[in-house]
Parts: sequence; C-alpha cells; structure tokens
Amino acid sequence: MDFFLHQRSFSAQQVEIALQDYSGQGRQRARQVAELMSGLAESPAETIARYRIASWGFSPPQEQGQVRVGHRVYRVDFLWEEFKVILEVDGSIKYDGRFGDPAQVVRREKLRQRDLERLGYRVLRVMWDDLTRFPENLQSLLVQAGVR
Repeated sequence: MDFFLHQRSFSAQQVEIALQDYSGQGRQRARQVAELMSGLAESPAETIARYRIASWGFSPPQEQGQVRVGHRVYRVDFLWEEFKVILEVDGSIKYDGRFGDPAQVVRREKLRQRDLERLGYRVLRVMWDDLTRFPENLQSLLVQAGVR
C-alpha cells in the first residue's frame, strides 16, 4: 500500500477511512499493513520487505537512507546504521534495459556496493522471491548480519 502512497495515488487518511468501512476477509492484515505505511517505499517489494521486517520484530530500519562515500551520496533502500547493515531490494526491472545498458547497471551496482563495504557496511540483497516465496531467506540474512 505504501508504494501507492509514495506515488500519491491516495493519502493515508483515505486508506484509514476505507478500512473503517471494510469488514471482509483480510481486514486484519490490511489494517496491520496500513499501520506500517510510510510512503517511502519506491516499489511494492520494498513495502513487503518492510512489513516482513516489522512482523518479525527486527529493529526498524531507516528507509531510503543516505550514506556519504567521499563526494558521493548513495541512497539505500533500508539502513541500520547501528549494525552497519544495508538492505537493497532488487527488482528485475533494474536489469531489463529501462535504466540503461544492463551491463553498465550491474557494473555501477558493483562499484557502489564496493564503496559501501569499504566503509564497513554489510550490503544484503534480496529479490521478489525472497520476499514472497522464500521469506526465510530475508530473515536469515538479517539474523546473520546481526540485525536485532
């Protein structure tokens, strides 16, 4: 939901009003998701990741965090500064040519990750299946990285 909030398709108040009148199946889950809305998610996958992180009880990350590396400022999907952990949610759209030559996209991504790791960050990457079909992959990565 918060992806659409980010896109300004609707407001948080409109969601709240709609959920007050909703009594169907899935009402409880919809309310839980609505409570977690931030409007910062840039994709539905980021919304799902944040929901999973919160429902598992991990400390809340900074969304769309910024990390300065020399003269560059990198924006990351999720940042736990206290644990030096970054979570990136990668969609296949990133590599389909819409953002330039896929080989260049991958090369820039590798350089960016190297820069972040040089500062001591651990960069975790997940894709759609890690969030929807195999969420235990995300949970395991966070635990192994020391996120509490």
